[in-house]
Amino acid sequence: RISLGEAGYMGNITASPIIYGESLSESTLLGAENGSVFWLDSTIVPAHAGNAVYSAMYFPEDTNLYPSFISVNVETLPRTAQIEWGQENVRYTGSEVVREARVANLLAGDSCEVFLEGARIKPGIYTAEITGLSNPDYALPETDLTHPYTITGDAEMDEVYALSVFAKCDGTAH
Repeated sequence: RISLGEAGYMGNITASPIIYGESLSESTLLGAENGSVFWLDSTIVPAHAGNAVYSAMYFPEDTNLYPSFISVNVETLPRTAQIEWGQENVRYTGSEVVREARVANLLAGDSCEVFLEGARIKPGIYTAEITGLSNPDYALPETDLTHPYTITGDAEMDEVYALSVFAKCDGTAH
């Protein structure tokens, strides 16, 4: 007489990392000895970057053993941000300005502020540098983190114009 027993899989199943926005179907399950393993729902897309545990099913080659539910840790890596830089020429305003940048490959419903350094006031040629992102589900790219920009306009003429607005033709100020 043959009795069926639980597989009770004791091996070490690992999953290859996926990128934020990808489903579990992009992760390969490794380490299934004497059987095969499949995700219970490979359409799951992790809500955030980081580590989380998902359910899979181990099917032993030995048909006398039952399949087993197993838990598998999956690392979801941040999506590399694709940076889109704003216009290279920025008009002088008398206030601090910097070239704009944004993340161009955001997933639906996501937002991500780009943190920049290099703001200046006076006309001239400067460099803007990306120092970080507000959303941890996105990572900075390895390149394209700095871009030149030019503040155009005439600070001295703008100051003269601003002063002249307050003077009357007879030379008295108001």
